[in-house]
Amino acid sequence: MPQRFVRYAAQCIRNRLPLSRRQHHGLAAHAMVRHNPSKPPKLETSELGVRSRLPPDSNSRPEPENPPEMSDQEWEIRTAMSSLLNTGRAIYVLQNTLPDFFHTGLVTSIDKSTGSPQPASSMPMINANPLDYQTFNDDTESIYSPKIRLSYTPPVALPSPFPQTLHVEGIPLYMASTVFIRHTLNALYSNLNVTLQKLIVKTPGSHPPTDIDSKASTSQESEPQLHRHKYKKRLSREKSLLIKLCVTGTARVTKAPGEWEVNSTYTFSPTTGLIQKHTINSIYPAPHQAVYDALRLSLGKVFGLGVEGGGGARTNGHFLSVAYQTNIKVQVSPSTIYNQIVIHLRTDPQPSAVWANQMDVDENTHAVENGETDFGVDDDGSLTTDSDVSMEQDDDASLGDIDKKIALLKRQIPSSVPHSTEPGRLQYELGECYTERYEKSDEIEDVELALSYYNSAVNLAPHELTYLLALGLSYETRFQITRDTEDIKSALQFMHATVDATPISNPDLPARQQALAASYRSLFQRTGEVGAVRSAIEWDQKAIDTIPPGHLEVPDHYQSLALSYMVKYERFGDTIDLDHSVRYNRTAVSKISANHSQPAGFHDSLAEAYRERFRRLGDPSDIESALHHNRIAVSAGAENPTDLAEFQMSLAVSHRDQFQALGNVEDLEAALENDHAAVAATPKGGPKLPYYWQSLAASYLEKSKAFNDLDALQFALEYNKKAAAKVPEGDEDYSEFQAQLGVAYLYQFETTEKLEYLTWATNCFSEARRTTPPRHCDLANHHQHLGICHLFMFQLLGKTSDLELSMECIKLALEGTPPGHPDHPDVLKNLALIYQSQYQITGDIKDLQYSFDYARGALEVVSSRSPEIPGLQLDLARAHTLHFQRFGKKKDLVCALELIKMAIKVTSPKHAEYPILLNALAETFKELFTITGDLENIETSINHYYAALKTDRTPPVIASCERGLSIALCHHFAKLNDLNDIQDALEYATSAINATHDKSPIICDQQYGLAVIYNQCYDRFRNPEDLEAAIKYGLAAVNNAAPRNPALQTFQRGLATSYTNRFLKDNNPNDLEMALHYDKIAMEGTPENHYNFSLHLQSLGTSYTNKFMVSKDINDLKNALNYKHAAIKSGQNDLLDFAALQSSLAFSYLDQFYKENNPEDLHCALFYLRNSATAPATRRPQDQWDTACHWASNAFYHQLPECVEAFSVAFQLLPDLLWIGNAVSTRHSSLLYFDIPTVTMWAVSACIKFNKIVLGIELLEQGLAITHQQQLQLKGEFGMLLDAHPAIAEELKEISHQIQLGPESGDTPSIHTLALRRNNIIKQIRALSGFETFLLPTQFQTLVSAAKNGPVILLNCTTVNADAIIMLPNSEYMCIALPSVTKSGAEIQLKLMRNNLKKIGIHARDSQNTTENPWYLMTLPLGCGTMLFSLVFKALHSKNIMKGRIWWCPTGPFTYLPLHAAPSLQEDVFEHSYTPTLMALVKANEKYAAQTLTRNNTTLTFVGLPELPGGNFRPLPSVPLELVQISSAVGVERVRSIVGGAATVDAVTSALASSQWLHLACHGEQDGVEPLESHLVLYDGGLKLEKIFDTYIPDAQFVFLSACETAMGDAGLINESMHLTGGMIFAGFCGAAGTMWSIADPDGPPLSGIVYKRAFGKERDKAPDVRGVARALHMVVRAMRRKGLPFQRWAPFVHMGI
Repeated sequence: MPQRFVRYAAQCIRNRLPLSRRQHHGLAAHAMVRHNPSKPPKLETSELGVRSRLPPDSNSRPEPENPPEMSDQEWEIRTAMSSLLNTGRAIYVLQNTLPDFFHTGLVTSIDKSTGSPQPASSMPMINANPLDYQTFNDDTESIYSPKIRLSYTPPVALPSPFPQTLHVEGIPLYMASTVFIRHTLNALYSNLNVTLQKLIVKTPGSHPPTDIDSKASTSQESEPQLHRHKYKKRLSREKSLLIKLCVTGTARVTKAPGEWEVNSTYTFSPTTGLIQKHTINSIYPAPHQAVYDALRLSLGKVFGLGVEGGGGARTNGHFLSVAYQTNIKVQVSPSTIYNQIVIHLRTDPQPSAVWANQMDVDENTHAVENGETDFGVDDDGSLTTDSDVSMEQDDDASLGDIDKKIALLKRQIPSSVPHSTEPGRLQYELGECYTERYEKSDEIEDVELALSYYNSAVNLAPHELTYLLALGLSYETRFQITRDTEDIKSALQFMHATVDATPISNPDLPARQQALAASYRSLFQRTGEVGAVRSAIEWDQKAIDTIPPGHLEVPDHYQSLALSYMVKYERFGDTIDLDHSVRYNRTAVSKISANHSQPAGFHDSLAEAYRERFRRLGDPSDIESALHHNRIAVSAGAENPTDLAEFQMSLAVSHRDQFQALGNVEDLEAALENDHAAVAATPKGGPKLPYYWQSLAASYLEKSKAFNDLDALQFALEYNKKAAAKVPEGDEDYSEFQAQLGVAYLYQFETTEKLEYLTWATNCFSEARRTTPPRHCDLANHHQHLGICHLFMFQLLGKTSDLELSMECIKLALEGTPPGHPDHPDVLKNLALIYQSQYQITGDIKDLQYSFDYARGALEVVSSRSPEIPGLQLDLARAHTLHFQRFGKKKDLVCALELIKMAIKVTSPKHAEYPILLNALAETFKELFTITGDLENIETSINHYYAALKTDRTPPVIASCERGLSIALCHHFAKLNDLNDIQDALEYATSAINATHDKSPIICDQQYGLAVIYNQCYDRFRNPEDLEAAIKYGLAAVNNAAPRNPALQTFQRGLATSYTNRFLKDNNPNDLEMALHYDKIAMEGTPENHYNFSLHLQSLGTSYTNKFMVSKDINDLKNALNYKHAAIKSGQNDLLDFAALQSSLAFSYLDQFYKENNPEDLHCALFYLRNSATAPATRRPQDQWDTACHWASNAFYHQLPECVEAFSVAFQLLPDLLWIGNAVSTRHSSLLYFDIPTVTMWAVSACIKFNKIVLGIELLEQGLAITHQQQLQLKGEFGMLLDAHPAIAEELKEISHQIQLGPESGDTPSIHTLALRRNNIIKQIRALSGFETFLLPTQFQTLVSAAKNGPVILLNCTTVNADAIIMLPNSEYMCIALPSVTKSGAEIQLKLMRNNLKKIGIHARDSQNTTENPWYLMTLPLGCGTMLFSLVFKALHSKNIMKGRIWWCPTGPFTYLPLHAAPSLQEDVFEHSYTPTLMALVKANEKYAAQTLTRNNTTLTFVGLPELPGGNFRPLPSVPLELVQISSAVGVERVRSIVGGAATVDAVTSALASSQWLHLACHGEQDGVEPLESHLVLYDGGLKLEKIFDTYIPDAQFVFLSACETAMGDAGLINESMHLTGGMIFAGFCGAAGTMWSIADPDGPPLSGIVYKRAFGKERDKAPDVRGVARALHMVVRAMRRKGLPFQRWAPFVHMGI
């Protein structure tokens, strides 16, 4: 089963935040215009009005629970449309008429048919109702709201009775004020002109609602509060127009020029688009006092101010009163006030003078204190003033005003004439009032009432476009609340009626077309009807074709068209639509005028389009463009903090996208910075704050994934929780917030693998799916996320119901993401993963094929630059791996390897996916090793596992990597026999299984892996507890695996192997029956075309072979042969275990041969053994070694010459058995485990038997001191290679040196990697001309030079015979049999000698037993040694060699016998030396010949320890005398002494590296268990043999080890020269003298003095000759023998080297 899906599987959303996506989706504005077509549409009143026939005040309509609001962006396009319809009209009217204001007066409307400005009809007469002045007729339409308010705050406080801020309300007073201003200034100035200097359309951001404590939980807030807070933001939906005027004129009296700069703001209604507020921001210079005097005089006449006794009067039937205190209403008819002012201005040519004379008003009587005074229409139509009431009052006061107006209008409806010239006008006005009330109250009842009155208006006047349009917009409003498709369809009916009836010449037509497009977008987003989005695009295009090219609102139209294409793309995924969206957004930006006040929104929209295209296509230039326009938006939006926050969030999203693609940390930091800035700029309780929290959470989640930052993950979770808590159910974005919270929980689960997080994630996605309307564009994402959660649940708990639910959800997601959809590849990917999991429990090849198809399909349809490509490549690679595991095709692994490598190449090492990819790469290399046996593959696998573990420490990644690593280490152990591997494998496997849930589907894989490891432990260490553990975990794996798990049969075969091992140990028939049972069901449950079918057959055959061993029934043996033959037939030649199948069959043929004695069976057995042993080196080296040894032994037993070939094949495996990358101690362990010394002796014996003496010498050299020779290779100088190819030689030298230094703690894989690199370099070198045999086993032509200075005698013995091969100086050789010498005899002699030495307590250099000469020691030179020397000396004499130097190269037990002591004193005419190998002697000769030392540059280092601290060793009192003797012989000036406490390990090691001649007078100890632990005892510790091996001694000549047991090696490692003296030779000394056992302390000084005196000679100018040491030592020993000293005193001294 493949590894856990630890990758973050929820990539299908790709961090697309809901706000980011709806920044354009919400641009669905509908203009509220009041045009009357020349040809009214033919509509049936009953059909149009059927849905709102309830009484106007009816409250019977149920209010939906928590209706979703219209998004801010939806409102923005509405106001943009409103601007097209009304601000465009206002701009046109004001721009063309304000310059003529002082000549023509204020122009308030346009002609409906022509669109041209129209002046005010006629001044209303006195006593006229103010409502009569509103423009409701068939020919014109006003640009001003009937409720328009005018306000101005002078820079200095005005005198009484004026308030600080002047206000007028309503169209009559507004018109009166303009008339007053016009006539007043015309009276004071002549030649008045108005110049329009600036005109700017301003779109404000959302105004934050009342502050809400962000810490209060949702559960603590009542639903009405949430509802009210949510809709507070609509209070700010007012588009405004900034106008700067310059007024000039000439004073009539002084003739002085006058000039004023007037700045005004016109604010448009958020519902009607008409001008509802006119604020004079500033007048510079401020108006003269005379203006206010005139105004006061006029008001005094109107209200009776300044008239004595004028306490009250009735004017035109209305009671007139004047209040002198605040908060008291002045009740007067508005029309009366209007006419009084107009009449006064018309009849008084010098009003300012008159007013100035009448301004003598008692301040105490007429002052209005502290506040503003408003003029408004009361319930009965009278004027009201209230100093506490202003336009900036709170919502309750505003709602009160609206309610009063509603009441007034309702009272007028009954009195209206049925056949009025303006039917439906009052109903329309009531609809407007309720619409305005909804904007402030957020109560759906207001929308319902507005709909009812609009319907009534349309029923009364079905051809009035104003009514039709208002009704359509009201339906649209209700749709945004209820999401009822019938509402949006009704809205479309009325919008179509309006557009169809609007003439082409009407300037409002483009805006109405755009509004219709927006409604179609809303319909499409709700229903998914493709025709709707096509209609949206069509009407957007018509709007662009209709609007004049230079119009201010042209960019809005292009932006709307871009949005329609984006909506279509997000539904269908066609990149052509995406390109169109980018192009039209770009056009919108290019058409923004230079003085446009709000360019930021257009840049932000373009950035969103670029960002979406980058997500789809992966082009880096797109995300760069997105960031560019994001930055422009942020810079341009700095004036409005609320807008700025939104743009900062959008910039953060772009930075996140770039970080995901490129991995630049700067992008992630920028995303976090902008997200934090957006949050900080938003007040608590701000309506957009949840969106900013959500974006901040997404950035923290990216940080967590990128850097495994658990703190960042916690921040992400907390911000997502806060965001989701602030969005109530019913909100349009509720489901998205739930989904994003689910994403955070899901990643938390993947990080911790805690079930509760997965449960919470599942709940969030379930809630998101439940609250998402059918066919919504996000529904597929919710399906997909929920499917992923169920998939994880299956992997954790193993319930197939979860897998079925996962499949169901993902298939639903596939239905919602058709081909071309941006999420289509993700859905295909997840389907592939589900089918992979299903295959794990069904074993159905169809599931595997589906997995292949979906994984490949996902990769084929994704963009070539998509950041999702690495994950898709990984999924396809896993499918290939599963296919390989089923069919064993190497090409599957090759494909998988290439896919993963490509994925890693484009993935940042800091990315969360990186360790997952490393894990997969390691897994693939491990699988590749199983069929190639290539050591480099398993080394690479292990290294990648370690790298993945270092990169990611999250539990799922750790568990997956540890399981894979444990199996890889098992393979590595099988290949290299490194004991550390099997221990580490056991540790990692145990850790992985402890981290896996008991019910997880992969627990069986973990248990099987642990069983395999315990089986290997048992094979190596034979510990019964390991075998019991293997059976325990094997049974658990079989029991926990699903019945159709494709790995079940492998588990069963593994369990059968464990039972077989226990049967072979205990011979219990029950174990054999269990093995047969599991082998049978494994074979029966495996398809014949399965990759492992042959292995199951072979295992069953082995079980029958074991049964035959018990039953002796030939039928059991026949069954074994049949099953094994079937395994060979069904196996594949490139199968790693194919050679094992052949060897297993061979063993069965051998059993049959020994049962029936049929030569054909022996022939078949040897045939299959040969094939298995000579197969490519893909098997475990030990298996191939065993096969080759069985082949050789059986051939040798039956006297067949092919045994020589078999031994040669076996010896070719030695470099793999004793891998140079392993520690020396591990290699020594392998020497013993594989019994290489014994095999070497038998191989040499076979070569001698069949007259292959040269091959025998070569094989003997390969089998001697193998680890020493490997060390020599590492220390090689490579002189010829350095001259010919210095670069590769230096590289090889450096790597060899690093291996020689040994592994650092815990970094063993690095040493193996170095060894692999070394092997590869050696292969490259062997490909070079002249270096074909570089570092191959040494050939005879080289070895023969070892005898150039004297004969070299090679001794070999087996259990049946012994031989001596004598190599002569003339390159000849001779072989003599030693008939009376056997291995057993030599072993007896060795044992006898050691026991006798122990009897006299010889084990350390001391001062005891200097005279004792027991009789039993006198017999040691006799026995096998006497016969051996007799035959050897006879052979030498036959070659006329009577005396001189001879070298012994013994094997087996001869290695530790004092052969030089065997001849008698009279017979001993030869100077005896030893050599551990022939090449050691060759190298020493070469080094000696290359040195140019003189006596003057030769130094000797003396190391002596007379006494050691602690009292554990006897003192050596003769050491100082020894130093004196040596100094006398060599010369004091040439001796460097390290004595006593100075002789530390470090000091001696340092001296060793720089020594030429070295003398060591100290204790020494031999370790029989760990030979490399043998050491010289120094002052602060031991200088170990292993340390000596690793020391580089370039100038070494000779070393004298005057310590005990320095030449006594390990009895087990008989061919390895595992002693201190041999170690010195391999460390680089040309010659060495040592002792085979402890010496008497008094013998040290005289012996050393004589040896050095002879070596250095009497001639002071002559360099010392290292070759003379052997003769000098020989002479000293002879002298000791002549003196009659005991055997144990003179025999231990030996010489090695030249």
